[in-house]
Amino acid sequence: MSERPGGTDGDRDRLHELGYEQELARTLSLADVVIYGLIYMVPLAPVAVFGVVYNMSAGAVAAVYTVAAIAMLFSAISYKEMAVRFPVAGSVYSYVRMGSNRFLGFVSGWAILLDYLLLPALLCVFAASAMTGVVSSVPTWIWVVIFVAATALINIMGISVTATMNKIFLYIQLVVLAVSWPGQPCSSSRAAPICRSTRSSPPTAAHGH
Repeated sequence: MSERPGGTDGDRDRLHELGYEQELARTLSLADVVIYGLIYMVPLAPVAVFGVVYNMSAGAVAAVYTVAAIAMLFSAISYKEMAVRFPVAGSVYSYVRMGSNRFLGFVSGWAILLDYLLLPALLCVFAASAMTGVVSSVPTWIWVVIFVAATALINIMGISVTATMNKIFLYIQLVVLAVSWPGQPCSSSRAAPICRSTRSSPPTAAHGH
């Protein structure tokens, strides 16, 4: 539900104390933000690297993801605490700048910006490579252009459209995960790709997609 810029009187007083003037309406709900985080982490990502993780961890895939989840939990708690203490735009840049100094905030802001630029670029390349395997008649670079253009268009259309598309993409990924759930017997054709990746010794089995 949309909220007028500045929020409640208490919110405006807190923002004034921080020297911040809110100009954009807060249109994202808690569910929208949670879904954004899930989309950013890509629920389908473990499927593509399952074989590699299985081989490198000697089969301890659950332990690998458990350790990673614990590390991410601390990061999530840190973001939550910073968002409560400094309820302003800017994310890492604002949190570090207000928590330490402007220089560290500047460095942190550029570092996270590079992450936001490079990760989508990498995902576009991976997606283009996967689509080339499905439709070999279309060159990889054309798929890259299509994915970059689609991403740019969705973002240009505004945050509400982006939030809606995030929900759609999340539902699609959850359906794919449900259809190809690795807990199914390996005799099932739907579980065959993952089963093959766990049985193969070379890690190349995980790159078939």
